[in-house]
Amino acid sequence: MNQPPKPPKPPIQLPESARSKDPLGDEALAWIVHLHSGSETDSDWASFDAWRAFDDSHEEAAKNAEALWERLGPVLSRKRGRRIITGLMIAAFGLSAVAFAFGLFGSPASLLADYRTSVGEIRSVTLVDGSQVDLDTATSFDVGADGRNISLHTGQIFAAVKPDRNRPFSVKSGNIII
Repeated sequence: MNQPPKPPKPPIQLPESARSKDPLGDEALAWIVHLHSGSETDSDWASFDAWRAFDDSHEEAAKNAEALWERLGPVLSRKRGRRIITGLMIAAFGLSAVAFAFGLFGSPASLLADYRTSVGEIRSVTLVDGSQVDLDTATSFDVGADGRNISLHTGQIFAAVKPDRNRPFSVKSGNIII
């Protein structure tokens, strides 16, 4: 005995929590969700057309599902827009991190230095021990807790050191300590 033909099934099923008491409506929604997922094929569209054409109740369920999808459109595009903005922010942050890592904005330590000058700026500072340090343009350095150890990050300095036999004055630049 021949069984009557059955309409094609959607390639996905709605999660249990999203199902309603209308199985045909749920099937139509599953088709619509899949067909707008980005992983649909021409074959899926053809199967959906066959599903719709199966009978009037399938066509009606498809129209209702499409109408619901259209009403959700603005909400879905807002979320997509947020994803794009979030993606752009992540990309900008990543590019900034790479730029800092390769020193395109100067040494990262120089940005948080105790003393620094901008390009074209020259300045003199007096340290706690009374030593005078002149900073050339684009120079940055930190001073150690004892006030007599300088870590030079960028640029160059001239130091007029206040003598103290018990506490030597030192300048570290890279791996060199003077």
